[in-house]
Amino acid sequence: MNVNIAEEGRKWRLKNRWREEELQIIVDNYQSFSDKEIKKLFLPHRPLSSISSKRLEIGCHKKMQKFQVWTPEEIKTLKENYLHYNQRELQAKFFPNKTVEQVRSAKMHRGLKKPPVWTNEQRGLLLDNGANYTRRELQEKFFPDKTRNQISWMKKHLGIRKKNKMKPQD
Repeated sequence: MNVNIAEEGRKWRLKNRWREEELQIIVDNYQSFSDKEIKKLFLPHRPLSSISSKRLEIGCHKKMQKFQVWTPEEIKTLKENYLHYNQRELQAKFFPNKTVEQVRSAKMHRGLKKPPVWTNEQRGLLLDNGANYTRRELQEKFFPDKTRNQISWMKKHLGIRKKNKMKPQD
């Protein structure tokens, strides 16, 4: 019985051994992509932790990002566009020489935040009426500018549940 277990272990190790092509994928892409992106794009059959540990094992270490100075033109572009795009889109469209994290940090450092999707008045209206109506009715009567999913998520966030109608006692 122990011989079978050992044989199974050997077969498993051979089957899951890192192939040269897989290692080359990591070497070629670790600077441009995160480990998560490498998994998604190139090695979906490998666990993320395996990719990360193998990258470190073969000496492919991520370098710290250099401190980036933001020019006045870049800051102006950021301020003009932060409401219309998320960090990843801003980086790809306007700041290819910066990382997504640098764009996020620049926004936060300058206090550039998108306005909340739900105003306090809308939250109050939902708290008052959310338990009495379906999400379709809430959308039609109170929130035509919200999707049904947005209404559901906010109800869940606020802890609003539909009221149970009591059945008459005989």
